[in-house]
Amino acid sequence: MRFIVDVHCHIMTLSRPNVGTFIDALAHRPFEYLKTQISAPKYLLTSLFSNRGSAIRNTIAVADNDASAIIGLMHDDLAGTIGPADTNPILHNGAFHILGDIYDSMIICPLLMDFSRPARITPDIYYNQPTEKHHTFTILEILHGIRQYLKEHQKPHRRGFLQHPAQGRLIVRPFLGVDPSWMTPDEVLIFLNRYFRSYKRDLNKQVKASLALEHWDGSLNRLPPALFSGIKLYPPLGFDPWPDNPLAREACKTLYQYCEQKQIPITTHCDDGGYRVIPLPEAEHYTNPERWLPVLEHYPELYLNFAHFGHRYQENRKTANSWTDSIVTLMNRYPHIYTDVSFNGCDFAYWTWLETFINSKTDTISELLRNRIMFGTDFLINLLKIDSYRSYIKGFLESDLDHSLKRAMLTQNPLSFLFI
Repeated sequence: MRFIVDVHCHIMTLSRPNVGTFIDALAHRPFEYLKTQISAPKYLLTSLFSNRGSAIRNTIAVADNDASAIIGLMHDDLAGTIGPADTNPILHNGAFHILGDIYDSMIICPLLMDFSRPARITPDIYYNQPTEKHHTFTILEILHGIRQYLKEHQKPHRRGFLQHPAQGRLIVRPFLGVDPSWMTPDEVLIFLNRYFRSYKRDLNKQVKASLALEHWDGSLNRLPPALFSGIKLYPPLGFDPWPDNPLAREACKTLYQYCEQKQIPITTHCDDGGYRVIPLPEAEHYTNPERWLPVLEHYPELYLNFAHFGHRYQENRKTANSWTDSIVTLMNRYPHIYTDVSFNGCDFAYWTWLETFINSKTDTISELLRNRIMFGTDFLINLLKIDSYRSYIKGFLESDLDHSLKRAMLTQNPLSFLFI
């Protein structure tokens, strides 16, 4: 089988984010949040308040579904059965037609967020107990969503007024969110063994594991093996890749050692936006790719993806590409460092910038980048800046990036990161 890959997306219902903690953080640091939005107008501010708030309404219209319906929306959008008429849908006749080739399926990697970390701020409200968000419910939500999607997309049927294509062509390979820095090393090991004991970097086995969920009985005690493709880490929620606290560092080292030995890929958030609940200077310190230097010195064989290619929205001439350049340096030093361009392509001019950036490098670095940059969408978060899953993908396919680079970003690069 032939696959294309969206290595970075989100299937996140409204029940998942810890909205209360985010609002409390905003309430305690309103000027900081206002400053970051004003200094980065291309990120969210203009979208939220333009056109009667259509972007936020569009995002909520998706997130207000359950997980299976969100996966179904992604599938049906690519098939051209929802939204504006599409005379040339990406998915038709049971296959994906892109860049002049035909692909059997699309692997999507929804990144689960770990919102279980206790809040630092005790809100000055009546119900001031910390919000509890358990891993178990996040995991069950995505697994049940995959199972229901597979069941619903095996044959044509109607949901409301929409006719679904006959067969689901999305292979869902989630990344499991975790923050080891507030766990003990033993807790981290128990957690990893529960979900990754049978992990193998084998494409066929992982595809079969995802499809096997259709027949899963729904119990956490009878999970099919190899359900997760990797680990998701998120510094703006408080994760520090190399904590000063000795116990927290040992817990992180337990994660890194485990992932390095089993070659489990890790994706870490790496732009200065995102869902932040800690002060901006702290978030930037943890998110900076250079914070990973001691990690990679100890665990040089880690498969590590810096999401968003280190894009800076609170930028000036000195800092605009600083994280991006740091990622390139790490790529040149370590064999399994990758990056994705999720969300960045909401502004279609980004693809021109990326082409120019790559071509400005030496032949050696340029070739390295062409082998390590991966395509990702950041759906459904990207709906705050673009109208649909389809639009983001078509914007990329129709961009001025050269044909071979597009193909590499969609196929061999993410397949190498995930499986090979």
